[in-house]
Amino acid sequence: MSVARLTHSTGPNNGLVAKLGAIKEGYEESLRYPAVRAFAERAAMGPLGRPSLLVLFANLRSVYRYLPDPVGVELIKSPHVMVSEIKSRGWTAGDCDDAASLVYGLLNLLGVPARLAVGWKPGQSSPSHIWVRVPETTGNFVEFDLTKPIFNGPKSGYEAIREYA
Repeated sequence: MSVARLTHSTGPNNGLVAKLGAIKEGYEESLRYPAVRAFAERAAMGPLGRPSLLVLFANLRSVYRYLPDPVGVELIKSPHVMVSEIKSRGWTAGDCDDAASLVYGLLNLLGVPARLAVGWKPGQSSPSHIWVRVPETTGNFVEFDLTKPIFNGPKSGYEAIREYA
């Protein structure tokens, strides 16, 4: 798969099922690349020698640039493609579904049960944003969104948020 090129849908949910499928397929494909897991482990390693979501967020945020897809085209990069870009040029770029693909893939490779979250703005029938949520033992969630400047920032402004495994 490497980079999925999806047909842009104008119907309800704007191709959401295809996007979620492409993200999950990208994660599964990345399982074949040991360098992706090694990258995730290094990027998440905290100062006390333990993995940290906050450290992973900061490290990924420093190498991720938001770049919208071309008009009329939906592209979703696999985690191994983005890790390869980071290793070769020092950064990677994409829109919210690319960021979700990278985070979802890396967290699951680390054994963290990441879930995809999709938000709809009021009055819209199509989803307007996708990110990753990590469940805490308290029942709350950590919001992991590389397109936002702060870790675990609030997700306000959506009339509906749905979560997908």
